[in-house]
Amino acid sequence: KGHSGSGSSIPLVSFGAPPRTREERCTVLQDMYGLARGAPRGDHTLEALARGCELVTEEEADDYFVFLLSDANLGSYGVAPQQLASVMDRHEKVNAFALFIAEEKAAGVLVSALPIGRGYAISDPAHVPQVLRELFAHAAASASAREYN
Repeated sequence: KGHSGSGSSIPLVSFGAPPRTREERCTVLQDMYGLARGAPRGDHTLEALARGCELVTEEEADDYFVFLLSDANLGSYGVAPQQLASVMDRHEKVNAFALFIAEEKAAGVLVSALPIGRGYAISDPAHVPQVLRELFAHAAASASAREYN
């Protein structure tokens, strides 16, 4: 699900039916881009994060992940970093992360207010896939270590 000024739960990909081909993945990206370009002013970040954490746990899984992608412009909508951290920590089973695609200065305040390792400032959108790979690799290593102990 996606979110924008239009709402907090915008369908992008159905659970259990991820895009399989390059064309399907491109369509999802185009939909995301279209949402961002055409969204009215407003913010539904907290509601979208909370809803994502609820939805991801509806199906049984080994791990639960929610990734919030934001332009770090939350302050202009009255969203404090502490509010974001509170929603991220609300669901014990969910690994929630915030990726702020913005200048380091703008995103740094938000990242520093979140639990360690849960917020990331990304100045170049091309780095998002690498950050996601690193987060998944870390989660896999942590799960492996838990099984070993």
